[in-house]
Amino acid sequence: MDEIINGMIEGKTEPTPEEMEEWLTSDWNAKPKRFSHRLVSAPESGTKSRSLSFCSANRHPQATWHQAQTVRQECMQARRLSQFVVLFLSGLPLLANAQQRSADGDKVIALEKKWTEAYKQRNVSILSSLLAEEFVITVEDGSTYGKLGYISHSADSSVRVEVAELSDLRVRVHGNVAVVTGAYRETGTSKGKPYEYRDRLTDVWVKSPAGWQVIASHYSVPLTP
Repeated sequence: MDEIINGMIEGKTEPTPEEMEEWLTSDWNAKPKRFSHRLVSAPESGTKSRSLSFCSANRHPQATWHQAQTVRQECMQARRLSQFVVLFLSGLPLLANAQQRSADGDKVIALEKKWTEAYKQRNVSILSSLLAEEFVITVEDGSTYGKLGYISHSADSSVRVEVAELSDLRVRVHGNVAVVTGAYRETGTSKGKPYEYRDRLTDVWVKSPAGWQVIASHYSVPLTP
């Protein structure tokens, strides 16, 4: 019987019905541990018969298991790569918007400095190009001026601006609108008398087909402690 069992394990022999019956009715403790048995229903006779389910260790080689693991790892790597690509592509618009806001912010800060220099030099042409037609400014005493009134004041020859400087400038860009906050210091003479201003400013710029233009400005004097 051992020869028959070994032959069945190695796939070299096929047991006869008599040998199978003898093997099934023999002591199960003596059977190889690599075999199991189960009951199956005969489709036509309606009786039950025992058959063997051969679970040989050689049926699933170790190499096959390693191949399956390799395929699984490759699938997981491909999935991670696809997820990374999706995240990267979805982040491109945000990156592009951030870069655009940064570029617009730098442009507006440069225009703020250009505006200050043009005011100091009384360059009416540059002032006119930077101010929108709807421009309005509120100065320290609460007075307001439109574009024409501001340019007329800037061109006043009785006022000599010696220092006009900006500091602590910060810009926030929201689409076609940019808000600039900061500090402003101006010294000079007005009708021969010296003066000095130290203000906080808020400027609103709007982007149009002609470029960035300032549409509103507000200057206030900080409270001294």
